[in-house]
Amino acid sequence: MNNIIKESLKYESITFNLLYKNTPKDKPIVFFFHGFGGDKEYGAGGKDITLASMGYTVIVLDAYEHGERRTNEYEKLDNSQRQAMIIDTEINTAHDAIKVYDFLVEDSKISSEMPLAVYGVSMGAAIAFYLSTIFDKVKSVVSIVGSPSFVDFYSYKQEVYSFPKDNQFYDRLKKYQRLDPLLNYKLFENKKVFMSVGLRDKIVPMIYAKKLSSLIECEYREYDLGHESNPEMLSDSYNFLDKSINH
Repeated sequence: MNNIIKESLKYESITFNLLYKNTPKDKPIVFFFHGFGGDKEYGAGGKDITLASMGYTVIVLDAYEHGERRTNEYEKLDNSQRQAMIIDTEINTAHDAIKVYDFLVEDSKISSEMPLAVYGVSMGAAIAFYLSTIFDKVKSVVSIVGSPSFVDFYSYKQEVYSFPKDNQFYDRLKKYQRLDPLLNYKLFENKKVFMSVGLRDKIVPMIYAKKLSSLIECEYREYDLGHESNPEMLSDSYNFLDKSINH
């Protein structure tokens, strides 16, 4: 792994990996967030190692109810029921990331003086968007085929997976209205944002990121892809991250 050190750690119930070269404390910090159904071990697809090789201290959480954090109750749910929970999963994971950050600073593993970026894929990108709106320390945001929308995207999920429009559905929509990163786009002010979308993506349609790109100053790029990435997209994201953190 190119001399990358990888520590598997746990804070409260939050399981996460810390990856770095030599020492984690003197480097810019990047939270990496995996997609739906992934975990901290395989959900990054090697992107965590790449980022650590670039000289970042990388933190990879198991998302809420993912990886080592999956409960027996969650295991019993079908895919439609899990999709109905996806925005709550994103919200909970973002708040977990703040807890982990504070823990690592207090434990002197990382320095609060170092720049902080967030990088996410699909569901992980939604986590990154939301975290950047509630955590001022985040200065750079990278989204790979992600959605900054809570309300409209949740409604789209309901159409695709046909989970019930019951009281819980409408209660969630009411909560998401208040927290939605797209609706709260002004919170991205003074943050550097990169958004990559697939023109043929049906899982996370590009319309939500494109809408945000019309409301904020950012780097927005479209690729002739579905819900996936390619070397060009990833190279563009790494170049943006390097430029945004080091300049």
